[in-house]
Amino acid sequence: MAAGPSLLCYRFEILSAASAVKLNKQQTDIAVNWAGGLHHAKKSEASGFCYVNDIVLAILELLKYHQRVLYVDIDIHHGDGVEEAFYTTDRVMTASFHKYGEYFPGTGDLRVRMGT
Repeated sequence: MAAGPSLLCYRFEILSAASAVKLNKQQTDIAVNWAGGLHHAKKSEASGFCYVNDIVLAILELLKYHQRVLYVDIDIHHGDGVEEAFYTTDRVMTASFHKYGEYFPGTGDLRVRMGT
């Protein structure tokens, strides 16, 4: 690997899991999803125009090689699908920086009990 961090950027949401594979294989040091990801899809339903939660798939790939994963979501909408997927595990921490109130999906209130 070249000196200094390498950066891998994909423009399409579907490639988030491919980025995680490259991280696991140490083919890149940083992966960025400029498209924002499909963080609203849930295990049992589509939500917020999201059918498959590519972020959840990427995190599951990362967990194959890493004990813990920190997911930072900086979208105006709460990353509810990712939070729901990993709510009961201590292996994934989700940090969602979003606008609360009348914005979809209307979740992410700080007063809601935290997961594990």
